[in-house]
Amino acid sequence: MQQTTRQSSTTSLPFAGVTKELAARLQAEAEGLVQHHMRAYEAHVYQLRREELRDPALWARVQSSKRGGFSVYRRVRLRRKQSLLSSSSSGGGRDALPTQLLGVGFAVGTVEDMLFGASALSTAAVKIQSLYTQDPVVDAAVLATLQAPSAGDPLRSVTLKWVMKKPKMYGALVVRAAATRLLRCCPGFMRVAETNKLIFALQQDALANAGVSRPPPRRVEDPSSCNVCLKSLGLCKRGRPCQLCNQLCCSSCLVLWKTNFALTALGGSSILEKRLRFCRSCIIMAQSANPLAIAASRLS
Repeated sequence: MQQTTRQSSTTSLPFAGVTKELAARLQAEAEGLVQHHMRAYEAHVYQLRREELRDPALWARVQSSKRGGFSVYRRVRLRRKQSLLSSSSSGGGRDALPTQLLGVGFAVGTVEDMLFGASALSTAAVKIQSLYTQDPVVDAAVLATLQAPSAGDPLRSVTLKWVMKKPKMYGALVVRAAATRLLRCCPGFMRVAETNKLIFALQQDALANAGVSRPPPRRVEDPSSCNVCLKSLGLCKRGRPCQLCNQLCCSSCLVLWKTNFALTALGGSSILEKRLRFCRSCIIMAQSANPLAIAASRLS
């Protein structure tokens, strides 16, 4: 097991709180954004908007993931003549509309898994989430919880967050930086969900074995086999115990998984990174867990 500690800065914000009127307005805005994106998704899937992506006059591909499965497109702006006509008729400037980016692809898992990974209800969770999405923050804080998750809908919440990041690029490179963020956020959220499921399995195992001495793993010198692939273990092929099931497995069947934990002491906070070994069988078992049930259990 390997571990490292990252120091996390904290900033004192002059935040006076959220009034009921502001909270209602922010919740309405959040609901409007969700409905807008749902309509855009349904238009893309059910109204054959995906055919438009094949037209380079409408959408231009900005970036694709190296492993495939996810691409980011930029809405092509109107020609200069058409832009001038539309801007003169509307009275606005040429850049009245922001650049539109569309991320299209697939991820292994469910929508609930994605929501489970995207949920960050505390400041520490926001910082940990940024590590998995490879979009590190300088500092962050959860200012207010406008709508807390409930037992009936544990993945639904509205929070007001403050996030400070290092400045990216300027000009046209901003679009590419935003596209990179889109490419990383979806697999990053899924990774957060997978890690949270493994941590939950470890916590449940610790509760089940509380006060009970855990049996040591099988001795490597014994003529035993890997718990997953059943290949023989010995001096030439040594085995190590899985962090969850405590069974010896060969290196081919063990995955070194990076996990992050928040530590708070003496008024400061830090992120503890641990690399734990899990066998593939335990990973598959943990990933099949229901994210709704895990999220609901954390509320109790």
